[in-house]
Amino acid sequence: MYRFNDSHYIAPTLAALFKAESERFVAILNAVRQSAAGRPVFSLFVYGSAARGDDGPDSDLDIGLVARADDLAEVVEGIQETLRGPAERLIFLPNVVGLDFDDVRRLAKDEDPWWESVKQDAIVISGSRPEDAVSSQEALHG
Repeated sequence: MYRFNDSHYIAPTLAALFKAESERFVAILNAVRQSAAGRPVFSLFVYGSAARGDDGPDSDLDIGLVARADDLAEVVEGIQETLRGPAERLIFLPNVVGLDFDDVRRLAKDEDPWWESVKQDAIVISGSRPEDAVSSQEALHG
């Protein structure tokens, strides 16, 4: 069991470090959110080690999105391009994975292990939960 001893002589330095890292993570999430602004994205989320909180110094940032098949390639490419500057400045490696509604339907139907972990880990940044994509699309198209 660990506890932070705020009376220790290095406590102010450690507190400042943890605060800076927390602010950096918020800035990264904001950059990801802004990268999708104005793009036709149903769901934008972070998953994997960063979402679980067990990422390390060499971990990438797994970013998932759900969009219409017709928009998918352009949206993924646009988000990747938009994140180049923030990734360099904030020191993170974005890994963008795009899914269309048919992908989500197939992964759910097959109870795909990767998809099950994505659903469990996902931190939604914009839009709806990724697993809600199929029911939302079906509601729109009857």
